[in-house]
Amino acid sequence: MNLTNEQILENVANNGDFGINFIIDNNPNAVSENLTSYGVELPNNPSNQTIREVLDELMITAPESDIQDILNVPYLDDANNYTGGLQAQIECPNPPCSRSLTVALAIISAVATLGVAVAGVVRSKKEKETAEIYAEQQAQLLAEQQRLDAENKILGINKSTFYVIVGLLALVMVIVVISKK
Repeated sequence: MNLTNEQILENVANNGDFGINFIIDNNPNAVSENLTSYGVELPNNPSNQTIREVLDELMITAPESDIQDILNVPYLDDANNYTGGLQAQIECPNPPCSRSLTVALAIISAVATLGVAVAGVVRSKKEKETAEIYAEQQAQLLAEQQRLDAENKILGINKSTFYVIVGLLALVMVIVVISKK
């Protein structure tokens, strides 16, 4: 997937998952340091994928503001991947621009814009986790109900029905014995 710089910036602004990956891919060391400062233990030299997985887990429990703080890192224009070399377009997305806008302010602005998308990703992950927990609880309740139903049966018949049938058979036998005398 070869994207133009404009497409990359468009995705950063509009796609929360892409934006999070962009930030991690651009400055993984700073994101790692921010995670560590929040008390998250990471392996030495974690891969970008590991950082994202840890961040995904954190998104389920941490407030959205913490996730945004963790992702608020300096932009590295000299990154040697798709995230580098975008300083000019970040400073001035629609030329002509005055040069008073710094890259730091532009990135903070981009992260703030991304904050809405990040919040959407965080909510989505929390909702998914909640749905998974609910489904697991429902499965456990169903299994328990089936176990109780199985315990409440004799010869595949509900216990109370079985006792009624046995009682009727006993009554019929008593009637037959009495009628033969």
